Amino acid sequence: MSDRGSKAGSFHEDASNGETEIPLNIPEDEPKVQPDEQPPPEIIYQNTPPSREPKNVRINLYDRDPTNMNELVKVQFDDIFAEPVGTHSFDGVWTASHTVFTGTKHWCYRILSAVCALPCSFCWGLHFACLSFNYIWSIQPSLRSFSIQIGPIAKVWKAESPTLPSSSCWDPRVDRIYQNESPSKAPASVRISLYDRDPSNINEIVRVQFEDLFTEPEGSHSIDGVWRTSYRVFTGTKHWCYRILSAIFAVPCAFCWGVTFCLSDIFSHLDYTAIIKVL
Repeated sequence: MSDRGSKAGSFHEDASNGETEIPLNIPEDEPKVQPDEQPPPEIIYQNTPPSREPKNVRINLYDRDPTNMNELVKVQFDDIFAEPVGTHSFDGVWTASHTVFTGTKHWCYRILSAVCALPCSFCWGLHFACLSFNYIWSIQPSLRSFSIQIGPIAKVWKAESPTLPSSSCWDPRVDRIYQNESPSKAPASVRISLYDRDPSNINEIVRVQFEDLFTEPEGSHSIDGVWRTSYRVFTGTKHWCYRILSAIFAVPCAFCWGVTFCLSDIFSHLDYTAIIKVL
């Protein structure tokens, strides 16, 4: 009794000092979720760009053809005109001819680029934006749908003609579609990156930059302001045109392709070999 009284007294004394012992409620272990009772995957959006990505894109105003893509049009005076020994014109004529040719070629190109570079940049930006949208939302899903639908045909081909070589248009990676995965391997959450939207580089072919199309070799440089403005016009046109097209047509395309792949998934589970034998 004395021990209990001393403990009670110490408890009240601590409470009077403003300090109270609170027992910890340790929760019991939660029951494990069975594979057939797994909750639907949670969608997590990631919009944090990697720190290694450059924040600003700089245009080299000196070396405008780093890959020598347009080296063919790099024509100098010495590449066209040459006077062998014994056939020399006046020195002043030769010097003036070099100056006239170089100056005419230089300024004529600058005037043409100042007049036509911006409209060409706008038109090509519009063209590649439409081309990218068509490939991303139409061609690539069509190829994937074809690879799924040809799967049962390839299975029948292998079953009926085991000694014949497989079809050249069959992709072995499609065999993974027919492999049953364990429900326990299903991811608990689906992470959708809002920055890296092509982690497997399946649409890398439509990644077209200004430097991949337009280069100016040495001796054929437009005005610096025209070169900068052309870059901005092409990049901005391609960027915003694709955004407008995707804002209008992306959701209907996603719905149509969702229905298409749902039907493809249903028909891919049919046993076409047994159906052919019955018929």
